[in-house]
Amino acid sequence: MENLFVALYRNGVCSISKSCTLIEWVPRNMAYLLAHEIAHSFGVYHDGPPFNKCNSEKYIMAPRYVPTKQAGRRGAYILGVTTILIRLISIQFKIIFYLL
Repeated sequence: MENLFVALYRNGVCSISKSCTLIEWVPRNMAYLLAHEIAHSFGVYHDGPPFNKCNSEKYIMAPRYVPTKQAGRRGAYILGVTTILIRLISIQFKIIFYLL
């Protein structure tokens, strides 16, 4: 896989000056990259040590994109803990927007 350009601020989604992500356009894996980088924007770390005991090559938060290991019939999938974290964050945003 060729090197890709990605720039973002982890935990930047709540900051006016840091709530952006820049990803090099590569159509064949754009959905994977976009999901991965959006998770970083919400503060999610890569899978594997030292952050957690998850398989660091199998899930969408792997440090490197390896198509043969992460894309199957259903494509890469998000680990349960990451899914829960993203749901909790989205609930917080709904509450914040409701209060505004």
